[in-house]
Amino acid sequence: MASRRVLHCYDVLTLIFNQLSVHHCVSASVTLAVTKQVLDMQKSLKRKALARAARVCKLWSEIALRVLWNELDSAGPLLNLFSTFTPAQPEVGRENALLGEVFPFEWARFCGHASHVRRLKLDYSDRDLFDGVRILASLVPHNGGLPLFPRLVQADFESISAEEFMALASIVPPTLPVLRLDFGQDFDSGRHWETLLSKGGPSAFLQSKLPLLQDLQLLLHNPSVLIPRESAIPFSNIRQINICSGFPIAPLECWAFFALMKNLEELHIDILNSREELFHIGGFPAIKRLFITTQSWESVDYALQSITSKHLKRVQISRYTVNSFHDGPSALKDTLATLCTKFGRSLRCIEINTPFRVTDAVDGGTVNLVSECLSPLLDLRDLESVHFGRTTRLESRADSAIHVQLSDDDLDTMAAAWPRLAELRLLLGRSAHISTIALTALAGRCPLLAMLELPMLDVFLTPSNPIPHSLQSLALADYVGAPTDFAAFLDAVFPDVILTRSDEQAETRARQPGWDARCAPFQP
Repeated sequence: MASRRVLHCYDVLTLIFNQLSVHHCVSASVTLAVTKQVLDMQKSLKRKALARAARVCKLWSEIALRVLWNELDSAGPLLNLFSTFTPAQPEVGRENALLGEVFPFEWARFCGHASHVRRLKLDYSDRDLFDGVRILASLVPHNGGLPLFPRLVQADFESISAEEFMALASIVPPTLPVLRLDFGQDFDSGRHWETLLSKGGPSAFLQSKLPLLQDLQLLLHNPSVLIPRESAIPFSNIRQINICSGFPIAPLECWAFFALMKNLEELHIDILNSREELFHIGGFPAIKRLFITTQSWESVDYALQSITSKHLKRVQISRYTVNSFHDGPSALKDTLATLCTKFGRSLRCIEINTPFRVTDAVDGGTVNLVSECLSPLLDLRDLESVHFGRTTRLESRADSAIHVQLSDDDLDTMAAAWPRLAELRLLLGRSAHISTIALTALAGRCPLLAMLELPMLDVFLTPSNPIPHSLQSLALADYVGAPTDFAAFLDAVFPDVILTRSDEQAETRARQPGWDARCAPFQP
């Protein structure tokens, strides 16, 4: 009965379909009829076909168990091992799952399979597991207080309460290295929140229960809940933190708390608008990768000046497409100048995403990408990746009408400044035009360039002696010229390059070899 309940879980059926094919099960005794059934299953994803294949998996019991419980990341199949487990059914009004009496033989079977689980995920897709964290926590006393999943290496929980947050420590092992949490709307309220505060708050609780945690991702509605209520030693082993709040509201205290983490190498965070106090915080001695979202380039400037690391290699800075901005025309350029001054020797990758506004343009309608934005980066000869994406402010026609200038001379300047460039992405829409002559010269002058994305391409004469290059992928918004000329250019200069179309109005599509297929998607 329990096996039938488990095998009818959609997660299990999908995993069996993906993993337990004939070539995964060569050591099993598979009859011709079973082989044909598996092959038929590979042609159809219908639930009935998967169920039929699941019933024959008893032929591969050892292989099935090893693959199933090592790869499956849902707690649903495990809980279905209990005959008294009742899944939630929101469509009929029963919003919470229920678990009745736990029988010894079912508990032994649960523990045997749970010991193989490596990843555990409870999210909104588990419609039958509402309140799943509470149910799992209720099983811990049966295990003598030991974690239910001793080999777990990653745990993902969505929309958890303060009570469920504290219960996590009894479900996952103290050696857990990767944790993803989505704090619910009412996380910082109620008696369980008060209990959590008495233990030092979420930060202190995590440090005491999961001392070996290395990768932490939190989705917060209020980032201030992370601030320790009393003096706390920062995480000593944390290497990566991703704080997602949806708005640039991370308080100054959060930035100061993360700055003390001596081994932190990667940080994703939203920061407040124009906080000069950031300048006086010194920290982040080991940071290598920084991802910042903000309302203001000035805020990023202050944040960069507070970092003491000498090893910053990758920076991604993004400005929100909504909300009000307070930057002047040179704010982005000044921020990049600070970035180059402090981290020019170590920086290898830079990504910038911004919705241009009228206030960003000197004359109110035009922004030159190189002279007014990227010119400080031209001094960094070791740059390997440059990504500049112009996002769109749909609520402002004036902002969307700004013209971003990029000329052939600008592209030549980039090629001369960045000889080690391996990736260049300039997502500027259809407002900027580059000629095939400049494109060919760029590919030839940057011998390591493998991936290139440019705006509009003006097709001119095909060079008679193309320069050797290493380009593997080319993305264009569109081209101007005769399709036959474009085809001749591609076949002469980039015959083996994968060509894609990237545009705000068109989905990116891969091209097949041959100029007919490569040119057809660009034609009107």
